[in-house]
Amino acid sequence: MSPGGKREKYFNLVNHSYFEGFIMFFITFNTTIMAVKYDGIDPGVELIFENLNYLFAFIFNAEMILKLIGLGNQYFYSSWNNFDMVVVIGTDIGIILKFTSSGSSFSSAATVVRAFRIMRIIRLMRSNENVKIILDTLVNIIP
Repeated sequence: MSPGGKREKYFNLVNHSYFEGFIMFFITFNTTIMAVKYDGIDPGVELIFENLNYLFAFIFNAEMILKLIGLGNQYFYSSWNNFDMVVVIGTDIGIILKFTSSGSSFSSAATVVRAFRIMRIIRLMRSNENVKIILDTLVNIIP
């Protein structure tokens, strides 16, 4: 099989509506988990949420990698893909900082990373054409 044939399979996968639905489900689930956290939460529940967040990070990293393989350079032509890449890399940096640093120096970085992750919910709204136009405009003027 030619290299283009393998890439075509990834291209078809990442452009399939089921793949997008799968990712949207996990964006919603991830946002819900972040929304139900509160100060003083039971440590057992906190551990479950933390492990779920590692799972979400894995899924979103896999999405990014699959899209990079399937779309090639076209990946970078989409503002949404660039936004997602920043969120994924920011999340990865946050996880690395969590394991390599101690104390409160990480807490402000963690807050910023969480804010980026919450912004992924914006992807859910882009299915409405009018909202998509507004959000595309915002994403294009932010840089």
